[in-house]
Amino acid sequence: LVDVDVDLYVSARQCLEWMLEQGLMVEGTFVYYDDVGIVKAEGGGELKAHEEVTAKYGIEWKKFSDDLWQVVKLSHRTSAPASE
Repeated sequence: LVDVDVDLYVSARQCLEWMLEQGLMVEGTFVYYDDVGIVKAEGGGELKAHEEVTAKYGIEWKKFSDDLWQVVKLSHRTSAPASE
């Protein structure tokens, strides 16, 4: 479960992209957004970040509610972090 409790669009986008790039968000992962009831996507909130990251990484979701989603498929695989 990824609990996106960052409140703002920019922070939510950074959080989601980092989780994907580190390979921590995979098919079957649940993602919960705590503030979607306060700031909707058109207002620049967490769901705007969700929509943009969905398009960028080709994610297919199962929607349980506006604030709870499950990754069904990742179309654009991210590369694994470089080892030192």
